[in-house]
Amino acid sequence: MNKLSSLLVGGLLLVGLAVGASADWGHHRGSPLDRLKSSLNLTDDQVARLKPTFDSIRQKHETQRQAFEARMNQILTPDQQQKLAEARKEHKRGGFRELDLSDDQKAQMKSFWESQRGNMKGNFEAERSQIDSQLQATLTPEQMQKYNDMKAKMKERWAEHGGRRGHHGRPDGNGGDDK
Repeated sequence: MNKLSSLLVGGLLLVGLAVGASADWGHHRGSPLDRLKSSLNLTDDQVARLKPTFDSIRQKHETQRQAFEARMNQILTPDQQQKLAEARKEHKRGGFRELDLSDDQKAQMKSFWESQRGNMKGNFEAERSQIDSQLQATLTPEQMQKYNDMKAKMKERWAEHGGRRGHHGRPDGNGGDDK
């Protein structure tokens, strides 16, 4: 996989993470608040106190997803948009490789991805801090300890799978498709 393709696929994954709280993701895996409720045995009062924070972040992600889609539609032709939609529907990896992007489109995509990557990292950190503060103010000490343990285990698993590449890539950072 060449560097531009890696950048494009990585950017798409980043955007997927950013919109993870969207309705589609929540439908398949449960919302983050639902998962916390079951994992930490949250009371209805605790859920009610946390819900506005999670709803605000979910709405922000939906707005970002819509802006992302609008920008992608400006760069891609209608035929390319259709091919990408079909690849997404089939959960097909590497959908961008099949789009036959022009050099101009590649340059636009690269610029777009690079700008998105920086913005998202800062946003994620701010959102995580906001959620952690809200949880700290809402959870019992026992629940907070369990939450911190869950975060530590997740961080450990993340590191075991090579960080951002997860289990989809090789430890050397290549996707295994270099030619």
